[in-house]
Amino acid sequence: SHLFGFAITFTQTGVYGTYNVNDAIEIAAGASRGWEQGFRDNNGDSIDVFGRVSWNINEKSGTKLFVTGIGGPEQANNSDDYRYVLDVIFTTKLSDQLVLTVNGDWGYEDGAAVGGGSAQWYGVAGYLAYNINDNLAVNLRGEWFEDPDGARGLGTTGSVYEVTLGLDIKPLVSNKNFASLHIRPEIRYDYSNDPFFDGGNKHDQWTAAVDAIFGF
Repeated sequence: SHLFGFAITFTQTGVYGTYNVNDAIEIAAGASRGWEQGFRDNNGDSIDVFGRVSWNINEKSGTKLFVTGIGGPEQANNSDDYRYVLDVIFTTKLSDQLVLTVNGDWGYEDGAAVGGGSAQWYGVAGYLAYNINDNLAVNLRGEWFEDPDGARGLGTTGSVYEVTLGLDIKPLVSNKNFASLHIRPEIRYDYSNDPFFDGGNKHDQWTAAVDAIFGF
């Protein structure tokens, strides 16, 4: 998704701890070297900090809310301009087979816009997962994302939208050695109100993909 690729950090190296307030609420807090950093930071010893509240609203319906905030200096050789992101995820079962998830992100960063000013980015994604049986699920995602100040390297400052329809196939779920195998084909349609695709010549594009996941 655009949110996963551009709105939030992809990797972090750090530490965090959790505290269970009660059976329904958990609080987590920690610090990391920064967005996409390993053991050596790109801006000295500056760190970022994050906190998350997880609320298990209703165990029976699988209704949960996760609110995460992260902030710190992230630009290379710059420990003065801070980046902040708020990430909210809500999920619930609409039926025994159908699960709805909504994800919203908002980000702000000093000195990150094209031209050097402050920047914002934001978007919303909705997911539906329908479990046909133990071997097959159908997944649908719709998404809108904006990077109006050009801070996240999307390539356009206009609105982008995408819809993805895919299958989650677990062909060997009854085999204890290969039950974790997932095969996931999908087809995706992207649209931008600017001619962003095909080298700046088209407003939209189609993509077909497949991946396989095996846990061990």
